[in-house]
Amino acid sequence: MSHKIIGSVALAACVSILGFAGEAAAQTCPSSVAIFLVDQSGSMLSPGSTGAPKWEIAKQKMLNDYAALPANTEIGIVGFGNTSSVPDPYSTTYLDLAAGWTKASKNADILTKLNLAATPNSSYLTPLAGGACDAIDVTFTAKPNCDINTTARQVYLYSDGLENSTPDYNPCYSAISSSTPFDVSKEGQGYGLTPDSWQWRVANKALTGSPDLVTPIPGTPQIIVNVSLLFDFTNSLSSGDPDEFDGLPAGADLQSVDANGVAFFSGLAKASNGSYFEAKKVNGVATKMPVPGDTDPTPTYSCVNQADTSRVLQAQGRTVRANDPLYSEEDLAKRDVNNDLKINSLDYQVVLANYGKCS
Repeated sequence: MSHKIIGSVALAACVSILGFAGEAAAQTCPSSVAIFLVDQSGSMLSPGSTGAPKWEIAKQKMLNDYAALPANTEIGIVGFGNTSSVPDPYSTTYLDLAAGWTKASKNADILTKLNLAATPNSSYLTPLAGGACDAIDVTFTAKPNCDINTTARQVYLYSDGLENSTPDYNPCYSAISSSTPFDVSKEGQGYGLTPDSWQWRVANKALTGSPDLVTPIPGTPQIIVNVSLLFDFTNSLSSGDPDEFDGLPAGADLQSVDANGVAFFSGLAKASNGSYFEAKKVNGVATKMPVPGDTDPTPTYSCVNQADTSRVLQAQGRTVRANDPLYSEEDLAKRDVNNDLKINSLDYQVVLANYGKCS
């Protein structure tokens, strides 16, 4: 039996188990379920765009993202990393999504676990494909009787993007990396990625539910992938400044994430209507971390003001979709500041809570 048949059968079974084809049973349905997936590899210890270690920048972004989620969001927290000598386990669950912990019920405990998960291990490699696909599986199967239009399913990924150690038994494992970039316009065609590459498998898993399936089955949940991509900066041998390197001018934007990597992570976020942030430098200046509630931040400026209040109020009651007669899908996604595919009072509350804050 081929991988594709196995993937299709597994997904069909998953749809049946999830109950989306039948009547939903009585159950409390949160606004969102969200897994925070954190890269714990040794490379996260290296300097990031601000000069601080990448993991510290990732942690601050993670806490900001968590703050923007509705109070009844159910949270899961997973770190991924392993060593070449002991490849298993390749991820650590700090909070099982099935525990049902929410900001309203366990806020202090969740914050403790988020801080704990952010800390990397200097000996760890990066099983990103496996960690991502496992997290997607968990979000697909969470709250099985909650309607896909009621409970958003989100994965928040924080990584420097260097997959290198997923075990070969994982469904998203591949020995090859895509030689072509993610192309958002090629929906239903594997987004232009090299077939059977790890990027192709992860994108399929996120957008269709199966690593081998390029076209979604109607009625399956949509996973919203929110990505924060951390860029490397090389220390100067003489000054130690993270934006300098001997032989190149001061302020050079040195980054280890190649163009295909950027296209993959940004494309995956866009295709799933998720948020995307690059912690890098623009003309020698570190990008500003978006303030929760800012509906249209730029790399060098983020501020929550009257424009954001108006933009969220104007789109109240809308869902993030491609066929809205008044707004583009991308514009609606920007106004959906808590990334749950609905623009409502919960988004407005985030704007009000952060009104006047700038970075």
